[in-house]
Amino acid sequence: MCSALEECYANTLNALNEDEFILTGWEDDILNIAKNIIREQSPRQLYAIRRKLQSLMIHDVPPEFIYKSLVDDLTSLVDHSLCSGVAKLHKE
Repeated sequence: MCSALEECYANTLNALNEDEFILTGWEDDILNIAKNIIREQSPRQLYAIRRKLQSLMIHDVPPEFIYKSLVDDLTSLVDHSLCSGVAKLHKE
């Protein structure tokens, strides 16, 4: 499996700009976790999400990246009236 930097190099031979956003592939996994959180809140779902989060961390995805991406995805997926609640939990 290629690292994000190797993938970026393979796609372009230009130097990286400071403002470039490199997708790592983990974003889709985190988005699916957010969708599953919203779709079903059950002990079974909790264990499934926990396994997915552990898998991300086993593959050295930084917890800060997971958390920020998950908060951003949940904020974009929930009803607008719930966004303030997500923001409050994020601050805590």
